[in-house]
Amino acid sequence: MAKIIRAVLLGSLIVLFMAFSPALALSDPVGGCPDGFRLHTATHHGGNNHHSDHRHVGVDTDHNEDGWICGKHVGASDPNHVHIDNNPR
Repeated sequence: MAKIIRAVLLGSLIVLFMAFSPALALSDPVGGCPDGFRLHTATHHGGNNHHSDHRHVGVDTDHNEDGWICGKHVGASDPNHVHIDNNPR
């Protein structure tokens, strides 16, 4: 019986950790974006194929490791998303 209780408690802790760790890990951005760009979470843009209706251009890597990058839609009908890292101002 004690083993079952330990397993349930451990499972509950793992689920709670997985559910709350992304929210706790996201910090305030250390810098801003140039005019025309908007802040986006870096995890939202991991990889070039998260949407099939547009293309990512530029570097979507979070070089300053604050969890944020800058993005801008460009081109006719905004099919391209230009990404740069947010820089301290």
